[in-house]
Amino acid sequence: VPQVRVSAENYTYIETNSTQALRVHYPTSNSDEKLSSLTATFQSVENAIMAEDSVDSLTGKSLSELIDIDSWARKYLMEEISANWDACSVSQYFYSDGADPSGRIYASPVWDYDNTLGNKNAFGTENPQMLYGNFEYVRDDLYTPWFYHLYRKDEFYNKVVQLYQSEFLPAFESAIETDLYDYADMIS
Repeated sequence: VPQVRVSAENYTYIETNSTQALRVHYPTSNSDEKLSSLTATFQSVENAIMAEDSVDSLTGKSLSELIDIDSWARKYLMEEISANWDACSVSQYFYSDGADPSGRIYASPVWDYDNTLGNKNAFGTENPQMLYGNFEYVRDDLYTPWFYHLYRKDEFYNKVVQLYQSEFLPAFESAIETDLYDYADMIS
């Protein structure tokens, strides 16, 4: 469970109602007021993610008002494509861009990909025929409640499909057709 990891290291963290623990990196000087505000923000995000109508019933804000759907969809795709063992449950970065007056939460940067691309044999990730989202660990409401519920929302799902078709798939095709050969030449 994620909160065990952050509490064991004595990190400053907040926790949502679904027990999603979030370590607070910045600002480094966290007052009770700041932590309370962060908790309320992320709880609002969680409420909208889990609500059938994608609206936090406490604030009245919709999911698209609370998060940057594009960055969250990209993050999901990175986890899926890389078969990240930590996908959507631990080692996730989220931030709020001070220049964005909406205060939406962004999912980025990607990091901690040491257990990806078959490097972790748990859950059969060494099988290239199986996308990671098909594994119960990622599909489960208990371990990955945010992405579990997001994937079931049309707005998020459609963004994932659109990004995959318009950006990710062409990049893979380019890599297969030319980039891999160029890298091989460079390495040799």
